Amino acid sequence: MKRLNGKVAVVTGGAQGLGFEMVKMFSDEGAKVIAVDVKDFKLELDNVESFVLDVTNGEQCETFFNHCIKVYGTIDILVNNAGITRDALTHKLSEEMWDLVMNMNLKGVFNLTKHFG
Repeated sequence: MKRLNGKVAVVTGGAQGLGFEMVKMFSDEGAKVIAVDVKDFKLELDNVESFVLDVTNGEQCETFFNHCIKVYGTIDILVNNAGITRDALTHKLSEEMWDLVMNMNLKGVFNLTKHFG
């Protein structure tokens, strides 16, 4: 028996990198997985739904939450993996770069945790 049979997981940043590896792991362990990313993508994995979502947009996150509840009834696992960096020394870091990082890495976590938490 697989450890996550009957569980539903959401993984943000699920189209590539660590997020994609988590999506595969959860799927391999029997979970139904909603892989979320800001860009249009399609994953050909068992039990995986691809969903385009800007986690910095509160209205989109609420719509996504309602979709998940309607389709799956509940979400058992939320992995707030989506994140970006804009590497620069502080004196070279623009306010725009700072805002992009803070919105994705903090506001994105807030927007989903607010609904799923």
